[in-house]
Amino acid sequence: MERINSFYLQPTNIEALASNFSSQGKFKAIILQKFVSESFLNSIRDDLDHVTYERMYNPIKWNYEKTKMPAILEQFFQSDVFRQFASKILGQEMTEIRGEVIRLSWKSYTVMHDDLEQKKGHFMYLDITEQWGNDWGGQIVHYVPPDDYFPISHGYGSLSIVSTAVPMLRFFKYVNNHSRDHNKLIVVCELM
Repeated sequence: MERINSFYLQPTNIEALASNFSSQGKFKAIILQKFVSESFLNSIRDDLDHVTYERMYNPIKWNYEKTKMPAILEQFFQSDVFRQFASKILGQEMTEIRGEVIRLSWKSYTVMHDDLEQKKGHFMYLDITEQWGNDWGGQIVHYVPPDDYFPISHGYGSLSIVSTAVPMLRFFKYVNNHSRDHNKLIVVCELM
């Protein structure tokens, strides 16, 4: 099964993406639409239909669900093809990927608060949400103090790679009632 869109594996496209990424400032971000194939997304979603999610709830800090990455995603992110691709974009060898799957539904959110850890480094998001309205909320926003906000727009099958040399905070915008019975599924990873 082809997992990565062949467009992203062409050497000239990888070079162009890496060049674009490295030329950005203190906060680097690249969003790769339709990065993974529809059949691979269906396999991931099938696996996620059979996992148990842990509810994370503290009303003044967060409300969402999470689970560990299923084996199909672990294998994909550890594959030579993916690791070489990500290493070329980042401009450095990737040694480890740590991640989890976040499920957002109506009334899900995270907020910035004093206990939220500021991080710098490399992060990745794979959107596996089949249908999601732009006005439903659930976007990932990065905040680099004192005044810089960087929302990350996603789409079904998109991969976002983010890198920051300065400490930042990350939060998920509130998911409003327009989402109804839909869930947003995002694989959230830290690249080492």
